Amino acid sequence: MIMIISFSLILSAVVRYENARKLPGNPLGTVPVPPLGITDFPCRVFMGIAGMDFLFSISILSLFYLSSKFKQSADVVNAVFAIISAVGFATSMRACFLLKKQVKFRSDLWKWSCDNLKSGISSPPLDFEVTCHVVEYGWKFGLVQASLELLTFIVSVAVFCILKYSYFARYGRFGKIF
Repeated sequence: MIMIISFSLILSAVVRYENARKLPGNPLGTVPVPPLGITDFPCRVFMGIAGMDFLFSISILSLFYLSSKFKQSADVVNAVFAIISAVGFATSMRACFLLKKQVKFRSDLWKWSCDNLKSGISSPPLDFEVTCHVVEYGWKFGLVQASLELLTFIVSVAVFCILKYSYFARYGRFGKIF
């Protein structure tokens, strides 16, 4: 759910910027632009990674629930959740780092809109306050998503270890991993 919210927030900011940029008469032409120009590439990459994470999670879980063989083992359930959460954590953090890294260049959509907001510059076709805050909240939701993925990974590993320990306590051996 958080992944969808983050994706939607960043997408709405990019769509608003593209719509304002394509208006006739170039209404954003009066707004100061950094020497490198404005890019929404970090936002697009962030959305791509969030969408990929979502599709990856859905596909792995659907394959898991469609197969009756996988449902028989609690170890496989933990392994599936550990794999999904590990990939989700790594990609979510990478997307957040990429989006934040672009801020130092001040040429991305997020920093440009925030700088214009702080400078008191306004533009009727693109509300800098909304754009700045929407991208910032999308980034924050991305961090929350990464934190939840890490928590899921830790819980999955802990449950796996507890199950193996209980198996060892009952039978005197660990048994098969899966």
